[in-house]
Amino acid sequence: MMDVESLSSEDLRTIANERLDSHCFKEAIVLFRILLERKPDDADALNCYGVALLGLGRYREALDAFDAALAITEKPISLKTTPASLSGLSMRDIPKTAAGSTTLAYVFDNADIWFNRGIVLSKMGRYAEAIRSYDRALAIDPDDTDIWRNRGDTLGAWGRNEDAVASYDRVLSIDPEDSGVWTSRGLSLGALGRHEEAIKSFEQALVLDPLDLDAWIGHGLTLHDLEHYSDAVASYDRALAIDPDGAEVWYNRGRALMTLGRLEEAAISFSRVLALDPGHAEASRDLGQIYRMDYQGDA
Repeated sequence: MMDVESLSSEDLRTIANERLDSHCFKEAIVLFRILLERKPDDADALNCYGVALLGLGRYREALDAFDAALAITEKPISLKTTPASLSGLSMRDIPKTAAGSTTLAYVFDNADIWFNRGIVLSKMGRYAEAIRSYDRALAIDPDDTDIWRNRGDTLGAWGRNEDAVASYDRVLSIDPEDSGVWTSRGLSLGALGRHEEAIKSFEQALVLDPLDLDAWIGHGLTLHDLEHYSDAVASYDRALAIDPDGAEVWYNRGRALMTLGRLEEAAISFSRVLALDPGHAEASRDLGQIYRMDYQGDA
């Protein structure tokens, strides 16, 4: 077993980051704790420690770690501090202060910490706070597509789909080839009832990534909403070719086929749903309805 106590802090940090990158979160937590025992005000170690906790779903502890890191990176310092202690700081590190102020905020480039804080708050369902954290990150790094993307996802989960679309549009103005964002944009447009625009977003996603499962599903659902049932079935079929175990896709396929009067095919779809999810009440109901229709037709 590795004797971590004998390692230098630099070597320990390297190994801890490797464990974190490999998603070995429990091991990473142990290593970052040792680093923090050596230096409790290590903001980078606190941030990485929070990411490891986030990876294990320990959201409250992760939030505490990010808050502790921010308390260090944004600690005020006195304007009376000697010039030598301010050497090496950029204008980004030393923001403008109000006239007559005796302190200023010692702001490092901590966009990553604000970003991670936004992620954990979103996971906790605290959407308003998450958006504020993303906005603090974007004030530091306004062209970070990961932040804009997660901001859009959080706004979508919050039901603020207009704002979500605006965030996705910002991502696409920077990186127009992000297929996942085109898909997410399509989902938000669909939720707004802007179906034609949603279709175009899904189709752009599929040009970039023909195996984007969520894009095929969204494409099918939107066509379904537009009552283009045959086209919806074709999209569901493309989704099922990628993931044949998608019970809800089989169900929606069955509903579209049922509307088209293709009852035998619909029954096969509903039967497949029940094979995957025996408790699916809607599929059981619809399959029963088809059987009753067949029985009445034979009577």
